Amino acid sequence: MDSFLIFDIETVPDIESGASILGLTNLSDEEVIKAMEHTKFQKLEILFSQTIYKNYLYISNI
Repeated sequence: MDSFLIFDIETVPDIESGASILGLTNLSDEEVIKAMEHTKFQKLEILFSQTIYKNYLYISNI
């Protein structure tokens, strides 16, 4: 029987780091996420938050 390694990486917004880096205070989590997406859109014209604003979840199975 062959063995397979299944590996998946999921990301979630790192709201605390994003707010700190962008100097945002007194905003809801949703507002911080929108600000992070807007910052990325201004730089690259794509709606996707930057890697530095992400937490990574690693899932693997053998």
